[in-house]
Amino acid sequence: MNRIIDAEGYTNVYVDGSWLSAGSPGSAAGYGIFWGPSDPNNRKGQSPSNATNNVAEIQAATIAIKQAGQLGIRKLRVNTDSEVLYMAATQYIPKWKQNNWMSLYNIYSPIKNRRNFEDLDIAMRSYPQMDIKFRHIPGHSGNQYHNAADRLARAGAELHQY
Repeated sequence: MNRIIDAEGYTNVYVDGSWLSAGSPGSAAGYGIFWGPSDPNNRKGQSPSNATNNVAEIQAATIAIKQAGQLGIRKLRVNTDSEVLYMAATQYIPKWKQNNWMSLYNIYSPIKNRRNFEDLDIAMRSYPQMDIKFRHIPGHSGNQYHNAADRLARAGAELHQY
């Protein structure tokens, strides 16, 4: 396997979501998970029919964490170009939970994509032996590994049949 291990000993995984024909009837979302060149755990998949790229990216991170747990990975770095996912995973989820999953800015407004964020939170807490870090990377900046996750996400979205 050709996993991407950084200088700190973290196994790096790159996740992405894609939303084809965004907002239009017949739009489709998919996710991509890239562990490294020719890694058998690289994955593409379709997201639910009403999903957006944000939902697909959250789904990708959740699945990647579960994969890492099953693979016995102890140090995981999830690389994402989604600022929504990055901020949720590193700052907002604990605050949302304390606030009964309501917006931090409007206590009468529930968190958008709550179920997906709850699934992510459960996945992160399911592997207490794993040190999980998230890193925000600029999208479409030429990062070859993120580009591979992007291609997988697009292929996942294309799995939808109309």
